Amino acid sequence: MDPEPLVREQIDAGARLIHELAQSFPIKAAFWVKPSEDDRWRLWVASDQIRDANIREGYQCVVRSSEQLQDPWISPFDVTMANPDDPLVKAVIEASQKNPGKVPMLYNGSNLKGVNIEKLYIYPVPAPVSP
Repeated sequence: MDPEPLVREQIDAGARLIHELAQSFPIKAAFWVKPSEDDRWRLWVASDQIRDANIREGYQCVVRSSEQLQDPWISPFDVTMANPDDPLVKAVIEASQKNPGKVPMLYNGSNLKGVNIEKLYIYPVPAPVSP
């Protein structure tokens, strides 16, 4: 099976979802990743406020935001919630910090913290929402 490309519609849909999620909690990193051993793209969203103890709440927020957006290019099943301690998230944050002002970024065929990736698209981190 040939891997599916990440298309502009998915990138834009991911940006809209990230914007919606940022209304509920601060986003530390957000990126699409396609691991080498997988044919499917996944949108990773990381926040200091999402931990193992409340991961379910994070996914509930993803479902609510997805239902509100009604975007055919993204579903809650495309999203992986993570915390900034995850090795892949740490690597993405580090890459973003090394290249400030150059996001969004696209990586092709790399090994980040032991994860072989075929492709990676990093979003700029949304600004925190003021109360």
